[in-house]
Amino acid sequence: MNSEDFYYEEQNPKKIALFLIGLFVVFLLVACGFIYYRKMYTLQVKSKIYVEVGDTVSKDIRDYVKNKVVDKNDYSLYLNGVAISDNVFDVVGEYAYRVKYKSVTRKGKIIVQDTKAPEVAVADLKVGVDEEVDLNEFVTSCEDYSKPCSVHLKKEREDLTSKAGEFSLEIVIEDNYQNAVTKKVTLIVEEGYSRKEASENDLQVDHLESELENYKGELFIRYTKAVSEVDLEDDEEYQALVDMVTSDTTNYYEYMPDVYKLNRIDEFNLINVYNKYNYVVGVVLWVKLDNGTSLYLTK
Repeated sequence: MNSEDFYYEEQNPKKIALFLIGLFVVFLLVACGFIYYRKMYTLQVKSKIYVEVGDTVSKDIRDYVKNKVVDKNDYSLYLNGVAISDNVFDVVGEYAYRVKYKSVTRKGKIIVQDTKAPEVAVADLKVGVDEEVDLNEFVTSCEDYSKPCSVHLKKEREDLTSKAGEFSLEIVIEDNYQNAVTKKVTLIVEEGYSRKEASENDLQVDHLESELENYKGELFIRYTKAVSEVDLEDDEEYQALVDMVTSDTTNYYEYMPDVYKLNRIDEFNLINVYNKYNYVVGVVLWVKLDNGTSLYLTK
């Protein structure tokens, strides 16, 4: 047998290169088609969405899904279990949300965080010599979703009230997540003055614990001396009222006009009324009836 009995076909390098290029192009088209299909016709949600407490809740499905939304009506958003009040995220935490697209459902997380300092208003404070200073009394309002607000001196000082005079201080007000704001205030220390006595003797109504509709000054308890919120816990008259409203709502009918005594009580609440020193001058007993009428009961 000799070499002439065999046939060898020479390989063309150009044909091989063209074949490989064609194969690569086909693969690329398939991959692009898959990516396009996945983007257009499958559901991909955002794994984590970060929002600030107090932000308005978005109902736009595009804020929750990663793929392009062709028709928003094909999607359903479920926020069950997410802490929402008045259409805002109002409690810090981690919550699950769901999005349904046709027959497919995916889950993601909403992270509600608090990174903003409280909005604070302050006022100067007057006390007597050697009188104890409550730093909270410098703060007239503190708006924040992560209450309570706490107050401390930026630089600790001793014997703040050991002598009469006016003293400039810096106080730091922060929420539960250590978001803080610093404010400058003046402490006025006056000989012969008592902040406690001034607070107790002022019976003028300055503000209520919460806003009330059609309220005309009715008080169920009216103090002859204003009471601090701390002392309110030990006040026998107040505790008797708390026991009454939490035990049996039929007790309320004794104080209601006859025309309403056949109505059912659906809601009730105790609302403190304060003077300008944030001492309690009285307590409102509010009830809401089944016909929608609000009453402020008095003895």
